[in-house]
Amino acid sequence: KIPYKDKETDTIELPDDIIFTSASIQDLINFVYPNINSHIQDENYFVERGILAPTNSNIDMINDKILNSFSDNNI
Repeated sequence: KIPYKDKETDTIELPDDIIFTSASIQDLINFVYPNINSHIQDENYFVERGILAPTNSNIDMINDKILNSFSDNNI
């Protein structure tokens, strides 16, 4: 079963094909949500994508970065 949780170390191993490594949060956002401003009205665009992070504070920071990137005209 994926993801696999190691009971001894309390870690979760994810398949390599769903892991994205970059030094930049913006690169991650651009990878998961390419051309995000063109898809603001398309709810399926957002339903089919997601970013996982280890803590809620990381997710809050990523969400803030995404929301701040929308141009005022598109909201």
